[in-house]
Amino acid sequence: MRWLALFVALGFGQLAHALDTNDELTLVLDGGEEVRGWFIRGEARLVVLSVAGLSEPSRIPLDIIASAQKNGEAIAMPALEQEVADAHQRMRDWVANPPPHPLPIAVISSSLIVPGAGQAILGQRRDAMGYLIADLVLLGAGAIELIGDQRLGVLVPLVSVDLILRLSSAGDAARTATRRRRKLREAQSILAGPTQR
Repeated sequence: MRWLALFVALGFGQLAHALDTNDELTLVLDGGEEVRGWFIRGEARLVVLSVAGLSEPSRIPLDIIASAQKNGEAIAMPALEQEVADAHQRMRDWVANPPPHPLPIAVISSSLIVPGAGQAILGQRRDAMGYLIADLVLLGAGAIELIGDQRLGVLVPLVSVDLILRLSSAGDAARTATRRRRKLREAQSILAGPTQR
């Protein structure tokens, strides 16, 4: 039983040091200077931080870091180096096999025709189903009203809500597609190296 407790403790200890976006890092450099900022990403042998007061991210080579703290707790240099390498590899893997990232106009036009179609193109099946079901309910209620009493006081709000639903679906899909395309371009630029930027 003690071995299981030790295994769990070691496992959780490893997870406690996994770097994630916006973890606060305090790095003491070889010359004694201290840099405090928030982790953005790991690059090849570099830690990239957002430092308060600076407009550009700070790129700090691992070779000049003497010690480090993550969220106020000391992190061993070999663990920091491994986490930076892991973060860099995750970025390389993501670029090699990115999620769907169509042109925003494609997801906008498809979502205006069928709400949720843009989300389906982006691989967001659950969101797509939500938009599609809501659209079918609205169109079904409109069809029942058209066949039955044909009251404009009921049809106009149904059509208005359906239009809002279509615009919402299109806007959501466009934001997601734009964000993915921008993230992919940035990651490709980072991986290309400083001479290619």
